[in-house]
Amino acid sequence: ARDYLTSRGFSEEIIERFGVGLAPGQRGQLLDQAKRAGLSAELLSAADLSRDGQHGPSYDTFRERLMFPIRDATARVVGFGGRTMVDDRAKYLNTRQNELFDKGRGLYGIDLARESIKQQERAVLVEGYTDCLAAHQAGFPETVATLGTALTAEQVDLLRRYCDQIVLLFDSDSAGEAAADRAIHVALPRGVTVRLARIPEGKD
Repeated sequence: ARDYLTSRGFSEEIIERFGVGLAPGQRGQLLDQAKRAGLSAELLSAADLSRDGQHGPSYDTFRERLMFPIRDATARVVGFGGRTMVDDRAKYLNTRQNELFDKGRGLYGIDLARESIKQQERAVLVEGYTDCLAAHQAGFPETVATLGTALTAEQVDLLRRYCDQIVLLFDSDSAGEAAADRAIHVALPRGVTVRLARIPEGKD
């Protein structure tokens, strides 16, 4: 996991700031540790940190994944995103919706970005966790990311608490352009100024 992050150019400081970690591959390891810590299996299931096996015992939801804690605006961890470190057809896995986590209402990095958003009077919006880390490391701490969904009205309303301008920085391919187009149609009716930023040569 550290080698992967280093190969992507991320510094120790940015990894620590965002609390990036690793879910190891042993099945049931989190359940065992939680039990020793006095946390119930029911609590882990409610938080989607464990799931019921179809033909056997419960298992850890996240295994062999680079872990991105997802926090709300008050810095409470409400969910996780996990990027596979092995050959898994699900490249990214997010916490399922539950009492605390709603991927259509939150924004990755909002707890770290909100003061900068106020100061800069704008928010930079990207599509992925590592995009968000890269932007912060490059000197744009007003950056947040969607949580694997198209931009929603609730996410726009969240940003409007801090600014009235959103800069969209999505992938420069057809999918990114389509996502930007959808985001514009969501944001403009809510009284937000929208600007598009483009990275040359089609880089993501």
